[in-house]
This record gives sequence, C-alpha cells and structure tokens, in this order.
Amino acid sequence: MHIRHGRRLAALLRAAGAAALVLTVSGCFGWHAPRSIETTIERQAGVELRRDLGFELGPVSTRLAASFVDDGDADVDLRDLSRIRIATFEVTGRRDGPGRRVSPKDLGLEGWQSIVEVRKDGEQLLVLAKPQNGELREMMFLSIESDEVVYARIAGHLDRLVGKTLAAVDRDGARGGRAAIGVTSR
Repeated sequence: MHIRHGRRLAALLRAAGAAALVLTVSGCFGWHAPRSIETTIERQAGVELRRDLGFELGPVSTRLAASFVDDGDADVDLRDLSRIRIATFEVTGRRDGPGRRVSPKDLGLEGWQSIVEVRKDGEQLLVLAKPQNGELREMMFLSIESDEVVYARIAGHLDRLVGKTLAAVDRDGARGGRAAIGVTSR
C-alpha cells in the first residue's frame, strides 16, 4: 500500500521544505505534532518513533510555497491551501505482536469524519475531514508504514481543491484525479 507522491506534490514538499528551512533559520516557526498524537500512534501501532521533521506553513508561507510550484495547471491551485502542518517520524522499533488500527477516537479528535481508512499488511492510511459551516476546511492524513509515519494537517478552501480533483477525474479518469492532487500509486 505504499503511496508515491507525484511530481507536483514532490515540488510542493520541496518548496515547503525550503520555505520551512528559511523561516526556521530566521526563527519564524517550527511545528511538532502534538506529543499526544505521537504517543497514541506508538501505543496503538506497536511502534517506537523518532521524530525526523516537523514544520508548519501558515497563510503567508503557504502562498509563497504554492507560488514556487504553480505551473499554470488550472486543476492544481495550491493557493486554495492556507495552512500546512507536517511531521514525519522514523520507525525505530516494533513491539511484540501486531499493532492495532489507529482510529480517530484514539487520536482524541472530535468533530472529525473519516474519509478513508485503509489497513493492509500492517500498514495504515487514515484520512479525516473536519467540516465547518457545511464546508470542507481542514483535513488530516496519517500514514503508518513499516519504516515511516507521516502526520499532516492541511487547511484552506478544500472544497475547491476537491472539486477541481473531481473535475479532473470526470475528464481524465482516475489518472487525472491522481495527477490533479499530485499523487500516484506504485
């Protein structure tokens, strides 16, 4: 179930990483996933984690990063995002026995709805959404793989981003949908 990121997402992450480095060096920000989330993942998934990277891009730095990856594609307008928070962890050990599925309830997230829950071969992908006033404004992604855990939260006009993705699916099928959000599978 490994998920490969397409060139657009990779470019966004490179730009976000560069912006994160510049802003971190200048003392503007730094973000760590809440320790309670990290502890819950360790307990439920039966893993030991070491934090690799954590950063947050707010409204200004998100727009700056989006401007670096804007290739004029109308289907992909990352300016619809207003906040990106990402934390990655290296899996440094496993406890005896299989880990359990991590659920939204385990994470203590209230008001969030599960959109995708996949668990296969000891790995898990969890995608949650938090609607606000009938609109999709915030999403959370949790990917637990054998060697890495990625926790990300994005905020913004996600209805528009999802709408553009669905339009690409209608026009070009699943391949168009994956391309619209910059994700391809192996």
